[in-house]
Amino acid sequence: MTNNNIKIEPCTFEYQCPKTWGKLLETNITSIRFCDSCERNVYLSSSVDEAQSNAGLGRCVAIPVELTSASREKRFKQLIVGIMDPPRKRAKNFHDRKFGGDAIKPIFYGLDGCKAGWFFIGVDEEGEFQFRVLEKFEELGQLLEYAKLILVDMPIGLPWHGQTTRLCDADARKALSPRASSVFSVPARSALTMLSYQEGSQENRRQLNKGLSTQSWAIAPKIKEVDDFMRSVRPGDKVREMHPEVAFWALNGKEVLNHKKKEKAGIDERLSILTRHYPRAKECFLKAREQYLVKEVATDDILDAMVGAVTAMYYPRLSTLPPEPVNDEEGIPMEMVYYSDF
Repeated sequence: MTNNNIKIEPCTFEYQCPKTWGKLLETNITSIRFCDSCERNVYLSSSVDEAQSNAGLGRCVAIPVELTSASREKRFKQLIVGIMDPPRKRAKNFHDRKFGGDAIKPIFYGLDGCKAGWFFIGVDEEGEFQFRVLEKFEELGQLLEYAKLILVDMPIGLPWHGQTTRLCDADARKALSPRASSVFSVPARSALTMLSYQEGSQENRRQLNKGLSTQSWAIAPKIKEVDDFMRSVRPGDKVREMHPEVAFWALNGKEVLNHKKKEKAGIDERLSILTRHYPRAKECFLKAREQYLVKEVATDDILDAMVGAVTAMYYPRLSTLPPEPVNDEEGIPMEMVYYSDF
């Protein structure tokens, strides 16, 4: 590929590929073709917004030349293929871009763990949004004064020897079948204090009669952060658990989604659902995606936080799995909150 800086309002191409769309290899998806020179998929984008979205995800794009000023000189449809610049430059210093959006005092929040800490999206009464990365979960305390509801994608209320299975997990697996694998087993509280996976798994087996999955152990520090906050701050019903796939299921008319969230089709499917309930969802998603590196905040972290915020916006029209939650040994409800149209 050659550096060409072709102008496409309001975007620029960092590289224009010498290949045309017709020369790329077809895939089983009509809007995606494969370039055997650079060994990358190329995504056909029918609008500047779609091209910007794909560019924000680091993808090669093909865009119709008629969307550019060059179209006045063309009498037939052509496609420009290449790598677009991100829609805007990110600040190099992460601390200079931890915050985005226009809302001053959001009241509805969705929060998800991310590699940089904790990512949240908040929405105020006027529908304005704000997003931010918190380094520690305890920083959530500063949001409690004005918040009506904060929904967290992390287990709240933990199993113990007296209640070895969380009923909300069992109910979520039933609702999401055949995609029940997205609901993993939650560790016992005492397992979270162990220093190694082997020790944690042994302690979990002692408490719950089963070992720990590597997936559960990988987020054990995050679970412990949340649990420490819930037991010390006692925020009551302002901070509650949600599972993003359960939340999407509910917003989708209690229909299981067709695609996995890390796939392009899965991202589009989830954005479509969110936009039906919150018209500014795509705008919020694109701005957050542009602001952070994937190694700081992953794309699915943004979607998961957003479905929490959109669900919280329906407060108090909410239900729980199970309908009558059981408290854990610390008196914390073991539940998953979701939108209910009753």
